[in-house]
Amino acid sequence: GPFDVVIMNPPYVGEKGNKALFDEVRGLGAPWSSRCAARMDYLYFFLHLGLDVLEPDGAFAALTTAYWPAATSAAGLRADLLARGHVERFVRFTGKGLFGTAPGQHNLAVAVRRQDGGGPGWSWCDARWTGTVLENGPVERLEATLPDGSWQPFLRAEDAAWLAALDWDTTLGQVAVDRQGVVSGCDRMHDGPLFVLDAAEAQARGWLGAWFLEPLLRGSEIRPLLEAGQGAQHVPSAYVLYLDGTRTPPFDVLSHLSRARARLEDRRETKLGKRPWWALHWPRDRELMRRPKLVTARRAPAPAFYLDREGLVVNSDCTWIVPERVSAEVLQAALHHADVARLLALTGKWKGALCEFYSEPLRSLRLPLGAGVNAIRERR
Repeated sequence: GPFDVVIMNPPYVGEKGNKALFDEVRGLGAPWSSRCAARMDYLYFFLHLGLDVLEPDGAFAALTTAYWPAATSAAGLRADLLARGHVERFVRFTGKGLFGTAPGQHNLAVAVRRQDGGGPGWSWCDARWTGTVLENGPVERLEATLPDGSWQPFLRAEDAAWLAALDWDTTLGQVAVDRQGVVSGCDRMHDGPLFVLDAAEAQARGWLGAWFLEPLLRGSEIRPLLEAGQGAQHVPSAYVLYLDGTRTPPFDVLSHLSRARARLEDRRETKLGKRPWWALHWPRDRELMRRPKLVTARRAPAPAFYLDREGLVVNSDCTWIVPERVSAEVLQAALHHADVARLLALTGKWKGALCEFYSEPLRSLRLPLGAGVNAIRERR
């Protein structure tokens, strides 16, 4: 280099399970060590590199996954693209998947010109891939970026104007605490269940009602419970061996878990001496979990927050939220507000048809609280 044009399809490799690869990049020193971020993708390095090797006013085009514009881990990448380049065009691919070996993957293309202090604003279009023909849709202009620093490249002008006018100034993280459900650290076994048991097995083992066995609320149960009405009672279909490490379970429980002892002893928390081998990896705070809380599947097609008053243990495929500054009823109503659904549709982190209700996007989710609390109470 330097080059006038760079065209790339960088490798898509997540950081999880690939520590050695990312450590190798960190070992290159500046600027690469400063470009590393938790939970990032290897492709980010190539977009930085595209800017590194371009002539002034040169351009690169990259075919990537569709997730980095809104990913928290890509905040440094987006800052670099704004500081040293001008994003000219995003292309969103619909129709058939671009890669037959990754049918669930969503892709986009981005074109960036090397232009110091280029600033925000780009054009975008949809492109439908039929498997043999690429059909391009109309091009639209976007001049907006979001307050949290994430990008939503495919907003229409009226949606960008609606977002700019939205005057909610209270976020979920300001009025509640959130947690993922309990994680065993050994969730999948080829020879049957380990920590999570169905009702029949729990009964056959004579463990129903024991101190170490708790009814479990799972993500697949949230929407049916909401449809049944808030007064509907949760009928457990599964139970969890809720072992937080403070009380040793009886011999028959230890015997049941011992077939996975090698895997359980290999967990990080166990190696550090923070958990005995038979305990859940992340049992969470049971006293906090007993309080009235809202529970949602961590991926869902629309907001669906169940108000649990029974103090149920929550499965790892759910996020649970304990209100602190508003009532659970008010927070549930706010989360189910029609405009919150629109906000998530426009700015949420989506994997295809499913929105992610993880801690990071939820804590920054703006809600119609504050002055809006009274309005919600009146509607109820």
